[in-house]
Amino acid sequence: MSIIERVEVFDRRGSDRDVVDRRSLNRGLQTAWGLFDMRRYLNMEGNDRESLDKVNVTLANFLICYSDVVKSQMEVATRMVQEGFVDNTGQVLQFVDQTAPEVGDEEINLPGTVIVGIAGRIRAGKETAGEIIADLYNGMHFPFVDSLIAFSYALGRKPQESRAALREVNDIIKPRFGNATFAECTVRRAKRIARQKNPWVVSFDGFRSAEESQLIIDMGGKMVEVRASLETRYHRNLMDGKEMKQGQKQQSLDDFRRDDELEFRTMIGPAVALTNASFDNDSNDGVENLKRQIREYFDPLVYG
Repeated sequence: MSIIERVEVFDRRGSDRDVVDRRSLNRGLQTAWGLFDMRRYLNMEGNDRESLDKVNVTLANFLICYSDVVKSQMEVATRMVQEGFVDNTGQVLQFVDQTAPEVGDEEINLPGTVIVGIAGRIRAGKETAGEIIADLYNGMHFPFVDSLIAFSYALGRKPQESRAALREVNDIIKPRFGNATFAECTVRRAKRIARQKNPWVVSFDGFRSAEESQLIIDMGGKMVEVRASLETRYHRNLMDGKEMKQGQKQQSLDDFRRDDELEFRTMIGPAVALTNASFDNDSNDGVENLKRQIREYFDPLVYG
C-alpha cells in the first residue's frame, strides 16, 4: 500500500469526529505534525499534485474535526506553535478558516547554540545523556522517534507500537522522502521551540543513518556515542517492561540480541561511525559516571 493510500485510509477514519474525540490532545497534535511534515516534503518534491491534494484534504478534515472537539481553532493553532509542530498559527488557521490567507514556511536558525547528536545502540542511555546535558547546560533534548511516531499516526497507525512496527513506518517514509527525514523534521521542530526558549545546548538522539549524523555535522554540531554492554542494555529493557505494557511477550536475550544486531548493522552503525567522542554508560554507580564524562567533554564547548 502506498503512502497516499495509507493516508486515504486514515482520512476515512481520522476525519470522523467520534474517532478524533477519542484521541488525547498530544496525540492529535502529533498526528497533525506528521501530516504537516508529509505535506512539506510533497511540496518540495513538486511532482505529485494528486498526493499533495490528498494530504491537504486529510489535514483540513482532521484539523476541522479536532478544532470542533477542542472547541477552539486558535487553541489548536497556538498549541501547534508552542510544541514546535508548525512555524506560526497561520499555517494551521489556513486549513480551518476559509478566510485565512495561505502561509508558507519561515527560515529559522539556531545562532549561538551548541548542537549535539547522541548516537548508540538500543538502551545504551542516549535519552538519559540528553536529559543530563539539558539539565547541566540550560538545554533541550529532542528524540527523532517523536517525528517517526507523528508520521506513524498520520499513516493511521496505532499508538505504542513495537520497535518492529515502527521500523515498518521507517521503511515506508525514508525511501520516499530520504534517510534524514525524521532528523530534518525534528531539527526544524527544535529550531521553532529554541527561538521561544533560547537554550544553550540542543541535543538529539535516535540516529538511524549516516545522513542523519551528517545533518548535525553540517550544522556545526558534535556527534557523540553512548556505549553499554549487551547485558546491561538487556537488563534495562527488562526493567522498562515496555513490551509487557503493550500486551506483547517480553523479549528473551536472544531476541534482544537479534534486534540489536539488525538495527546496528542496517541503521545505527553508519550513524555511530561519524561520532568523534564516546561516553561509557556501563557503570554501577547510576548516572554519576556518565554525568562526569559529559561535564569533561561539554564544559569547554559551552563555557569556552
